[in-house]
Amino acid sequence: MSNLYTLQLNQTVKLGPMALGQLEEMIRQGRVKPSTLIFTHHTNRWHLAATLPEIHELLDKHHPNRGRAIPPKTPPEPEEAEKPSSPHNPSKKNMKAGLAIRLLK
Repeated sequence: MSNLYTLQLNQTVKLGPMALGQLEEMIRQGRVKPSTLIFTHHTNRWHLAATLPEIHELLDKHHPNRGRAIPPKTPPEPEEAEKPSSPHNPSKKNMKAGLAIRLLK
């Protein structure tokens, strides 16, 4: 038996179960986005469409720019408290540590 999928199109509309071929047609029509929730009957779980390899491949095939909805994560810029401090400009982190030491004395 092939894998079956059910789509959550909005808060009230679910569509399925359907085979991958039927799902591909809906992707081609633009009815399935990378953020569409898809229930896979073989895993018994809900997934974002873009996180399922077989669906991600179809999104790339039919909508090359839309299939890459989940961009690679880039590290955030360090916050002010994480930047190295100088003796003339102590960081908030160092100030808190100094306060804690003074309270312990």
